[in-house]
Amino acid sequence: MNPPSARTGAPLRFVLLGAISFTTNLCLTAGLHELAGVSPDVSFAVGLATVFVLNFAVMRWWVFPGSNLSMARQLAGFAMTSAGFRASEFLVFLLLHHIGGTYYLFAAGGTLCCSMVVKYFVYGSWLFAGARR
Repeated sequence: MNPPSARTGAPLRFVLLGAISFTTNLCLTAGLHELAGVSPDVSFAVGLATVFVLNFAVMRWWVFPGSNLSMARQLAGFAMTSAGFRASEFLVFLLLHHIGGTYYLFAAGGTLCCSMVVKYFVYGSWLFAGARR
């Protein structure tokens, strides 16, 4: 059983991780596009892949510590749900940027912010919930 501070601190740690992930993703997207000439689509995809690795490690050991699931099982679940989230994020980004004509950084930022709220509830209530049962 985790101490109360481990359970009650999860929302704050998740928001902090979200800020780090958001910044990392946006900086990679802008940096690859503006400095390296990579297309916005590929730049955003690289940012999404990078934060996937970061997010799993930080969520497992810091945001939702003490899970009862094996790392392999949790990683598989995280990969499946993340793939769904990332595919949805990329689709929303493409729709906003290409069809909606939204500036690519606004499309990326808005997509990531909305997705973060949904992820907290999915990951906290299901995949990493073993820490609070």
